[in-house]
Amino acid sequence: QVDPDIRNCTQPDVYCEHLRPRTSIGISAGDYLIIVLVEGPPSDPRAALTLEELAKLHILLGSVDAIAMDGGGSTTLVIDRGDGAEILNSPTDGSERTVSNHLVIFVRNRGN
Repeated sequence: QVDPDIRNCTQPDVYCEHLRPRTSIGISAGDYLIIVLVEGPPSDPRAALTLEELAKLHILLGSVDAIAMDGGGSTTLVIDRGDGAEILNSPTDGSERTVSNHLVIFVRNRGN
């Protein structure tokens, strides 16, 4: 369910009114990690979401628990398949923004 603070719009300027790029992670009932990155301006202003819309998207994707990490210009998703880093989205600043922290997820093959 969506947190009541989001549903009741206790902070409308954050939860209800502004469409923003957003980064979030969730976990499904089957313990699958769900990573959601939502782009926004300048790529497509309507592609961005409010925090309530993001919460509803996590529910639709099967998250039983989720957290919004950061948003706006620092929203960047990078993958390294072993041959160098590749940015998978279009950061709103036109390139990666310098930030003081990151979330890094390492995936190992179960057979290794």
